[in-house]
Amino acid sequence: MLSSKIISWNLFKGVTDHQKAMNYLNYIINTNFEAKSAYENIISGKEYDDSITKNFFAFALQQYSNYLGLDWNIQVENKFIEFPKNYLEKVAIELGDK
Repeated sequence: MLSSKIISWNLFKGVTDHQKAMNYLNYIINTNFEAKSAYENIISGKEYDDSITKNFFAFALQQYSNYLGLDWNIQVENKFIEFPKNYLEKVAIELGDK
């Protein structure tokens, strides 16, 4: 379900490593309350703001790209509270990106 939303949102436009991006999104969905809630709203069919949800995941991808210096060009319309650096560090280590 998330894959079809990513395609419809064109979320990976400007992302050079789709597998790395997908691994990251799956990781944050499993470890971050906001990401998990957004994902559960998508799969449950509950009403949610599609634009806000898209931008949440785009902002999360941009943060990871910036943290690792991946130079992904991701269009973000809204800013959200940033993940703490120690969380991004943990994600990068666990995903083998650091």
